Amino acid sequence: AVLVLVWARRWTYAIAFLVAASAVGALLLYYYVDVGQLGPIPAMHDPAWYQEKTISLVGEGIAALAALLGVFTARRRDEDEFAPGSNREFDSIR
Repeated sequence: AVLVLVWARRWTYAIAFLVAASAVGALLLYYYVDVGQLGPIPAMHDPAWYQEKTISLVGEGIAALAALLGVFTARRRDEDEFAPGSNREFDSIR
């Protein structure tokens, strides 16, 4: 999140998307599948659905979609900024 706020580039949005999407994936995986204990990680299978889990899923989903949107909008902004004939000083005055 700090990288996206400080240095918004395509790759920082991509990293943010991977983190948020993996959180959604982990939540859904442990809801539907009993993976068991993985080394030091305890068994986290939780087949119950409750309000906190729903809020977490919605928040993580929104973060993943926002990061994915950032990947596409950051690309266009970078291309426009360095396009031939663009004048950054003139654009900042407008």
